[in-house]
Amino acid sequence: MNSLQPHYQTLLERTLIENFTPHLPPLLDQTRPAEDKQRKNLSRAFSAFALHGLCQIPQIDAAKAVIDDFDDNGIDAIYYMAGSETLYIVQGKLKASEQFRQEEALAFCQGVRKILSQDFSSFNQNFQKRLVEIEDAFENCSHIQLVIAHTGSGISVHAERVLRDLINEDHGEERFETNPICYDATKVIQDLQGMKAYERVDADLWIQKCSTVCEPRTTYFGLIQLKELVKLHQKHNNTL
Repeated sequence: MNSLQPHYQTLLERTLIENFTPHLPPLLDQTRPAEDKQRKNLSRAFSAFALHGLCQIPQIDAAKAVIDDFDDNGIDAIYYMAGSETLYIVQGKLKASEQFRQEEALAFCQGVRKILSQDFSSFNQNFQKRLVEIEDAFENCSHIQLVIAHTGSGISVHAERVLRDLINEDHGEERFETNPICYDATKVIQDLQGMKAYERVDADLWIQKCSTVCEPRTTYFGLIQLKELVKLHQKHNNTL
């Protein structure tokens, strides 16, 4: 399985910043440097992006389903789809260079087990604010669907085993869907295209009488044959 390519990673991050991060619950620790908060919010928004694509729900609703923060017990988002009576429990990993690893699966499964045993005391404030809602969803759902959202090269063999052990262990819970959803790079690209988030266009053009200016940003000027621009438009259409 291929990880998300850099130009799609850039496109995804722009989409997260523009459409999802403004609607996330505020970070619980506002004392951290701005760069750290931006990085954390991108990671949080990715879980919302996955829910938006999987459940076809509004972006605002997907963002409000995020509990990812400090003390989240490995769970990044929880969403109940009433129509299908399905409780979605999401763990997201926004790192194209890495697989979803065993340690992350262990943390995620520990959090799920706490929900199964209704041990909610160690969850963060984002979870506590939704406690009644989550308890009702857990009580009323007919299906529990685990979701691993990632942009890397897949889920490691050891992580898959950890997830399988959770589903199959003797906890008395029969509502688990047999297979966790793997929301991978392929699905990310499909949903980006569905949102009409266009990728960057790279093209080689022959420019005559070329000149340049450096301020306020580097810009090149020149002449190009009109037929070449027509070809470029025919190939890339609205992406331009």
